[in-house]
Amino acid sequence: MGKKTHNVKNNLLSTPEKRILWLSKTCEGSLHDKKICDNQPIHFPAGITLWQDTGFLGHNPTNVTVMMPTKKPKGKELSDEQKENNRSISSYRVLVEHAIGGVKRCRIVKDRYLIKQVIMKLSKFILAFLVLSALVFALPACKSKQKVVEIPGANAKAGTSTSENQQKTTSPVIVTQPTTSTENVPEITRSESFSLAEGETNQSAMNYKYHVVVGSFRNQSNAKGLQRTLSNEGYNPVIVINEQGMFRVIMNSFNTYNEAHVFISKIQSRFPDAWVLIKK
Repeated sequence: MGKKTHNVKNNLLSTPEKRILWLSKTCEGSLHDKKICDNQPIHFPAGITLWQDTGFLGHNPTNVTVMMPTKKPKGKELSDEQKENNRSISSYRVLVEHAIGGVKRCRIVKDRYLIKQVIMKLSKFILAFLVLSALVFALPACKSKQKVVEIPGANAKAGTSTSENQQKTTSPVIVTQPTTSTENVPEITRSESFSLAEGETNQSAMNYKYHVVVGSFRNQSNAKGLQRTLSNEGYNPVIVINEQGMFRVIMNSFNTYNEAHVFISKIQSRFPDAWVLIKK
């Protein structure tokens, strides 16, 4: 928002399918997100996974798994593992941003009515209409009553006939626009040595060569949060751990790369950072 405007804000809760489940009351823009949650508490069902950004630091409902990026310390940098963990969380939480964008785009909770600009545009329209009306009524009165006789060929240059002068045409100008070709950028493919994480029992997933990864985490609890969400949606996700201690959440496994590629294209809108893991 620009200057001389009053900012307002709302908190909302949505599903991965961008369905709005809860919308807070409209508050002043200076009020912190965490404060809105404190003033308008929500009773969450037990066992769900809550994805939230760093603006809700300190908001930890009971019986709920909270997934939140690691905030950068003042004067320090995040480790590579923390950055990768943040990217995985952000790739899933971006769906909430899409839901917020829909609320803003449809102007559901707020709209700006600029009365000054409306009046100025309306005044210009009325003025233009009055000027046009005056011209329409004034032009017939200004026409001369004297009959003008046109002599064919009077304006033709010497040495040219009238028929030649009338047959002059202009060549058409053809404008062509350059075409640009777009190429599909392939998803990331990585080959690693990995094994089932502690507590995983789906040994059949290890029989496949190509695995679609939708999340990578340093902490197994975060990986389990995403696994629980996918399981509730009817998938059979598996958590594996590589030699560097990173927990990969595998959404599905296949025998061929083409099958994995087709599956990624189906979930691209929800998991734009999904990639193919090949077992060494």
